[in-house]
Amino acid sequence: MIWQTIDIDGYWLATVIYVPLESDMPAVAEAMAALGCPQGDIGKTWHLMTQEWNRGYTWSNPARRRSITLIGRAWNWGEFFNTVMHETKHLVDEITAAYDVMNYGEPPAYLQGFLGQRMAPAIRRIVCPCCGMEKQKITNMETDNFRYKECRFP
Repeated sequence: MIWQTIDIDGYWLATVIYVPLESDMPAVAEAMAALGCPQGDIGKTWHLMTQEWNRGYTWSNPARRRSITLIGRAWNWGEFFNTVMHETKHLVDEITAAYDVMNYGEPPAYLQGFLGQRMAPAIRRIVCPCCGMEKQKITNMETDNFRYKECRFP
């Protein structure tokens, strides 16, 4: 599991948790509860992260300007990327709604780009074929199309 906190210029704090294992879920559940997430949603998330593939979950507390996003295990890189993009969109929607910012055009696009840029190092640690978590056999991602003789991403 990788746990990342993204501070959006003091306006919002997003916690992103990548590929949590069953053993990580008590800490995840505690973080969700501390944010105010309902117990039913915590239970649903526990199931999604430990029993299913290609799933994610985002929950926000607009009053506290905080969110938690979970990116679960995936069958392959494409599914993992799909989940990252899907959950990032939910995060953007929550933030733009809280600040009553138009959710079309450039403002949400810049916010999604900002989040993606901050998430990139963590994602690399998971999916990089030469140094990512797959090398440690933590995930089951197929990387046949992404194999290099040495890491291209210094």
